[in-house]
Formats: sequence, structure tokens, C-alpha cells
Amino acid sequence: MFLAIDSGNTNTVFAVFEGDELRGEWRAATDTKRTADEYAVWLTQLMAIEDVKHPKVSGAIIASVVPAALFALVELCRRYFASEPLVVGLTPTVTTETHDAAEAVVTSVLIGITVHDKATVTGTGPTPTGSVGFTFYANGTCTPVGSPTGSVLLDGFGVAHPSDSETPLAAGSYSFRALYNGDGNYLSAWSACEPLTVTAL
Repeated sequence: MFLAIDSGNTNTVFAVFEGDELRGEWRAATDTKRTADEYAVWLTQLMAIEDVKHPKVSGAIIASVVPAALFALVELCRRYFASEPLVVGLTPTVTTETHDAAEAVVTSVLIGITVHDKATVTGTGPTPTGSVGFTFYANGTCTPVGSPTGSVLLDGFGVAHPSDSETPLAAGSYSFRALYNGDGNYLSAWSACEPLTVTAL
């Protein structure tokens, strides 16, 4: 059997198929605060009423336009149905540029030069909305944990600019990375790691 989940802005629909046959369909209000455990208790009880045995579910797919609800739904599939779900949704592209104080795009600066980041979020549907969170790292690989450099709302063109500024005071490798938080149409998405080289005077 196969579990299909469609998470919309108002309702989340769960359906179980055996081959082409629909064995059951259930609807819950979409709630980003609901946990995987809560979904499991609710769903397995409804499945039992219709004599659909949840251990027989061997695959899952999730379509979601609510990024904040996705984590609990994925955990539901993993923990209670032993399935790694296929997640379907509009995935945006997040690109970034590092700028100096004069707004020139830079990949290398001298010690003491102030820099900030700019993110552009694009997708195949409407222009993305929402916000982008920026992180600055004291290495060129965006690991393991960086310093938050602000959250910026996207403008009407899908651009978040500028992040908070950073002024590296030692030569070496640094980097920025941006996380788009998603909206009603798009899933959340990371940019690639954007390295910055800081050189001695």
C-alpha cells in the first residue's frame, strides 16, 4: 500500500492506495504546530476504522505548499510508516552575491573592508515571497555553525538585500549562505555556500 499526503494552506489530505484502489481518504486542518506523533495517533486510528493496516504501507509521497508543515509530515512517514517519502513541491533557486559597502560584487577583500550579502530567489511559478535568513561563517565551507546576519523580506522581484554587515579583521577564508524560508507556493531552500577571501593589507 502507498500513502499520499497533500498539504495545502487550509487542509491536509491523507489517502492510502492499494494498487489503483483507493482504500481510504482522510482530511485534517493544516496546522504547522502539529507533530508527527499527533498525526500518527489521528491517522492510524482512522485507518483502523476502515480496516487499513498501517504496517502494510510501504511507500509515501508528500505534496506541500506549506513549508512549515513539511518536517512533521516527513517524520510521520519515516517513524510510523518506515518510508522515506518523495516530497513534491515547487523548489526555488536561491543565488547570492557578496557586496562591499559601495555595492560592488566581491569575492576577495582586504582586512577591515565591510561586506554584506544579497540573495535572489526565483522559481517556476509566481514570484517568491517571504524572507531570507543570512549566515556568515569564519571559514570558506559554511560549516559547522555560523553567525546569523539578519533576516530580510523579499521585495517584489524576489530579492533580499542587504544582510547585516560583517567586517573581517583577520586574513583567511570566510563565507555567506542564505536560507529562503518558503511561502505558500515554494518550499524552503538553501543557497550554495558563497566563499569570501580576506587578504592582508
